[in-house]
Amino acid sequence: MFLKLRKNLLEISHVQAVIFDMDGTLVESEHIWTQAKQDVARNCGVNVTDDLLKRYVGRGLNDFINDVLHPMTLKHAAELNIEMQEKALTDYGGRISVIRGAIDILTAFSSAGIRVAICSSNSFQAINRSLEVLNAIELVEIVVSGDTLPLGKPHPLPYLKTLDKLNLDAKNTIAFEDTIAGLTAATTAGIQTMIVGQKLDDPIFSNATLIDPHLENFELLGRV
Repeated sequence: MFLKLRKNLLEISHVQAVIFDMDGTLVESEHIWTQAKQDVARNCGVNVTDDLLKRYVGRGLNDFINDVLHPMTLKHAAELNIEMQEKALTDYGGRISVIRGAIDILTAFSSAGIRVAICSSNSFQAINRSLEVLNAIELVEIVVSGDTLPLGKPHPLPYLKTLDKLNLDAKNTIAFEDTIAGLTAATTAGIQTMIVGQKLDDPIFSNATLIDPHLENFELLGRV
């Protein structure tokens, strides 16, 4: 079996499971979380720049809260997290959009007998709503969410936990990510990683196995 990207062929006969990030990889939702961070920060009297927000793309809310907000407010981190979640998840399913090719590639892997897992910095509630929009709940076997772990991406723990739940070695999996935090987490866990939604020549993603701006350009082939 092969994963095809344009003229590139990656032999994946050894792969027993594929692990997908969610936000920015399968659905477009980052704008929702960025707005929630800005709103909560404003309520705390904290001004956050676009450059600062970009540094936390692909990372869990607690990183942003503990690094940026908590030192500047008397509110507890847990209270800030709840406030941010509530703002983001209001009509969440109606505000996110499916990335082209997402349902096709999920279906292709599942139909080929390759197990599908989600490893996301987001909460389980947000992931589940995204899967509902994707109509892919039955395609996904395992979900590891950021709200269940003490450390998030770029730490490898989320991927190590996913491998543990799959009961597989890293060499028998591949991952799909869209951020440097996700790439770092996956590759540190020893997983070959495909990057989507980024420029082909971006040097910060040099550790990626394959990279393409569009998820729909990846194709699963039974033979060549």
